[in-house]
Amino acid sequence: MSENFYRAFEDRHRGTRELISQRLKVYLPFITPLLEGDGSRRAADLGCGRGEWLEILIGCGFDANGIDLDEGMLEACQERGLPAQQNDALSYLATLEDNSLAIVSGFHIAEHIPFPDLQTLVAEALRVLIPGGVLILETPNAENIAVGTNGFYLDPTHERPIPHLLLSFLTDYTGFSRSKLLRLQEPDQLKNPDHPVDLLAVLSAVSPDYAIVAQKAAALEKLQAFDEAFGKDYGLALDALAQRYDHARQNSIEEIRTQSQAQAQHGVWLESLVGQVSDRTLELEIRAHKLDVLTERLNGQVHEQLQEMHGQLHEAALQLVRVEAQAKEAELTARLEVQRIQAEAVYSTVEARSKEIEEFYKEAEARGNEAKACYEEAEARGNEAKVRCEAAEARAAELQRQLDESLGNAHLWYTRAVAYESHQRALLASTSWRLTAPLRFCARTAGRVLRSPRHTIKGIIRGLASRAVRFVLARPRLSMKLNRGLKKFPRLHQRLSNMARNRSASQPYAAAVTPMADFNVTMQGEPAPGSQRQTQRANAIYQALESAANSKVEK
Repeated sequence: MSENFYRAFEDRHRGTRELISQRLKVYLPFITPLLEGDGSRRAADLGCGRGEWLEILIGCGFDANGIDLDEGMLEACQERGLPAQQNDALSYLATLEDNSLAIVSGFHIAEHIPFPDLQTLVAEALRVLIPGGVLILETPNAENIAVGTNGFYLDPTHERPIPHLLLSFLTDYTGFSRSKLLRLQEPDQLKNPDHPVDLLAVLSAVSPDYAIVAQKAAALEKLQAFDEAFGKDYGLALDALAQRYDHARQNSIEEIRTQSQAQAQHGVWLESLVGQVSDRTLELEIRAHKLDVLTERLNGQVHEQLQEMHGQLHEAALQLVRVEAQAKEAELTARLEVQRIQAEAVYSTVEARSKEIEEFYKEAEARGNEAKACYEEAEARGNEAKVRCEAAEARAAELQRQLDESLGNAHLWYTRAVAYESHQRALLASTSWRLTAPLRFCARTAGRVLRSPRHTIKGIIRGLASRAVRFVLARPRLSMKLNRGLKKFPRLHQRLSNMARNRSASQPYAAAVTPMADFNVTMQGEPAPGSQRQTQRANAIYQALESAANSKVEK
């Protein structure tokens, strides 16, 4: 391979330095805990390339060194002043002491070397790493079908794809305490589980690269600092994308089936409508045909009547000839008069009959015109029905378009509603909402006091008076003394008595000796007759009657 060929190849197909540096930041949670404590901070980047990872390691505070065989790549590192040397990875690791490095990394070198050399590299890395140190091996992901069948072979120095299960097993088999699979560089939009997945995404959008991060055994408290990074999931797997694709395809099929059923129902309705229009048109055609038949029948009847009238006229003429022949023997004057009179009568009859025939013919012609008008009206209604059918079809298409638009708007508002509900739940579950709960309670209480201070003060006084009454009722001697003293103030005595009665009315009726009975003893000085045997309700009625009687006596 010619000089600087591989550097030019990397510049075109691997990506810019800025892009690679941004992608490599995913490994920071696996290396930053190594900066804590007094352990070694040395790091070795095998196949360092243009030095993007070296820059990150040095920027974090590690003593990093790059190893590469390609002179073009080493020149790129030297142009930036990065520590890099030309050497074979296995030879370099063989020169290092045990437990001397915190990090051993190799980005896209595993696919360039035979598998036995890869086994040796992993074993040497385990030897030179300090307890808790990490090995990072990144390589193309053959799980991506486009990468495994095409993209991998774009680099002429690649040996063969390495499945992630094989590389993960190799680190575990070699002796690392744990390892983590990181799928990398998948499209950002597919990280959203609701983003649609098509067949092309299943074939080419699986994470195109992956990495195995393996950690050497160490004390439990040291390993706990890495638990969060090792506990996360990274990237997109082929089976996950395939399941999302199948789910989306199934939803699409269900949606198409639903639309087809709706369109089928709409088609049945249109067919029913067209059938009704056809039946109506056929009915009109039948009626028009009947009108034609009726017109022909009327024309035939008129013709027969005319023929009959002509025959009658002929017979009448013959009759006149016979009459004239028979009357020749009569006198000429009488004959002429008779003939004149008869001729006038015949003429009048013939004229009247002719008028009847003419009127009948006109009536037949009018009926024929009416039948023709009915036929034209039926034809016009058929055309109007056809126009209405076409308008109904256009309206149905417009309704279908509006339905599709409404479904899209409904989905949009549903998505927004779900987002608002999630925001509200997050607010109610937030720490700030719970911490401010006492403040909100105090604010509501203060607001009630400020809105009605007089009502609040009366409530406090009633509560204190109620507690005082309970305190006095529990002490009979004190009650009797206060009763004698309070009789000097009738109004106050009456109000306290009512308060005691109201308190007794709120107690259960089942008590054998009610609080009202106790109050009768303490406030009046002697028990009410039968108060020990009556129910609470009876005692209350009795006390009310007694109070009314006392007030009447006092008046």
